[in-house]
Amino acid sequence: MIAIKKIICAVDLVDDYAPTVAEYAVTMAKAFDSKVVVLYAVPPLNTVIIDMAVETPNLALVGSQMLEAANATMDKFMSSYFGDVKAKAIVKEGKAASEILDVITDEKADLVVIGTRALTGVKKVLYGSVAEKVTKNSPVPVLTITP
Repeated sequence: MIAIKKIICAVDLVDDYAPTVAEYAVTMAKAFDSKVVVLYAVPPLNTVIIDMAVETPNLALVGSQMLEAANATMDKFMSSYFGDVKAKAIVKEGKAASEILDVITDEKADLVVIGTRALTGVKKVLYGSVAEKVTKNSPVPVLTITP
């Protein structure tokens, strides 16, 4: 029998579908008595569009404020959706797909639960697909949740 002891729940905390992804991760964790690692990757500051009036010395401050806000949002998200299972939160700064793949290895995960926006056409070309990159490169099975 396949043992699923640790599940990575990769969420985008600014996405309306994060609660649905969390619900699937919690359901899987309860079914397999698994631990959940909830991961949110804050986009690197150089990929975020910021007002050009921000001076270079202030960029570090902006970056730390983004991480503080992400951690506060993650705390609320965890208490709202993961109270019934063993879970921990990780907030990292970096490109989402790379961070997710790193955490899969670091945490020795058995399964990934991730949302997908099912982008097509020009939007997919412009924004790429984190879920697609993770699915193609993950060493473990990936459950994708489409809104």
